[in-house]
Amino acid sequence: MLEGSVRRANDRIRIDISLISAKEQTPLWSDSYTENITDILKVQDEVADAIAQKLLINLPKSFEGVPAIDPQGYDSYLRGRKYWAIRDLTHSVSAFEDAVQRLPNLAQAHAGLASAYALLSQAPNDAVPQTVAGPEAKAEVQKALALDPANVEAHYVRGNILMYYDWDFSAAEAELRQAIRIDPNNPTAHQWLGQYFMTQNRLVEARAETQRALDLDPVSPIFTTALAETSYYARDFDDTIAKANLTLEQVPHFLLAEYWLGSAYREKKMYPEAIQHFRSACNLAPDNPALLMVLGHSLALSGDRQGANAILKQLQTMSRQRYVPALYLAAIHVGLGESDQAFQEMGRAVLEHDDRLIYLAVEPMADPLRSDPRFQRLLASVHLEKLRH
Repeated sequence: MLEGSVRRANDRIRIDISLISAKEQTPLWSDSYTENITDILKVQDEVADAIAQKLLINLPKSFEGVPAIDPQGYDSYLRGRKYWAIRDLTHSVSAFEDAVQRLPNLAQAHAGLASAYALLSQAPNDAVPQTVAGPEAKAEVQKALALDPANVEAHYVRGNILMYYDWDFSAAEAELRQAIRIDPNNPTAHQWLGQYFMTQNRLVEARAETQRALDLDPVSPIFTTALAETSYYARDFDDTIAKANLTLEQVPHFLLAEYWLGSAYREKKMYPEAIQHFRSACNLAPDNPALLMVLGHSLALSGDRQGANAILKQLQTMSRQRYVPALYLAAIHVGLGESDQAFQEMGRAVLEHDDRLIYLAVEPMADPLRSDPRFQRLLASVHLEKLRH
């Protein structure tokens, strides 16, 4: 086992590490490293090399030519990482933008900014349209890969963009698999490959990749709820409920767990329970269009047309001030049985490159539309024409 600490005082950083025998519970080796914060990349490589030597692992010595780094830029990079981890994407983008401005040759900063741009436009964030964020993310991915062709994050973000924005599914799978070849223990790469398998109705593979992500990061509520999502598309709604409840036991009030709980109860036609969980999610993130959509859709299915229409009008009013995906309006029209209006809004969603369109082949909410020839044309427009649920 390796344990240690990092301490920073002004422009100096100290890393203390110890290697301990797990079997004997005794220390095997310890050391300390102190450097200027401008040499943070160098000292990280030195520590990794020292540990590898003690473990008899051969690593290439890369620290000899590592340049000094702007401390403020690196702080911004770390803030971007922190905000990305908790999905505070507005602050993540801002921090990464500062990082790439100060550190234009740091591949990790460009890859981080690409990742933040990509998620900023995807549900349930929906801060900007995919047509705005997609090209920005693409540009940052290209910069990252030009600086470091083996950057794992750049590869899995490129896979994300190919899947959600370009609808080029074979290329997306290749890029995500390349990321895993570079780093087999990267949980996000496995999770996003799992999401790809969900869109393709390859749910056994989706479950395996998502479970692998959770095995690599067992405390992540994002990966736990991704398993609930897989069960939802497999129409195993009881398992969806069980996994979402497990997430809430570990992380109370986790928004995505409330979302999948409500979705599972809705598909079981347990509308009071579904509406309760969707209202809880809306309380956690007021005025979130994705959450208002699922609440309005469930109200419509429950017979509360007045409540559903009120939320539909709320979203239409909100769209004058911020981006509201057309697909969300379509979902409420589906709940109200208004298929013509639903297909009209979904046509707009195609122009917006809405990220949730690629789940239509497996999404239970779309079931009332599947027999309509317009639905098959819609699947073809997002390159899913070969898939049938």
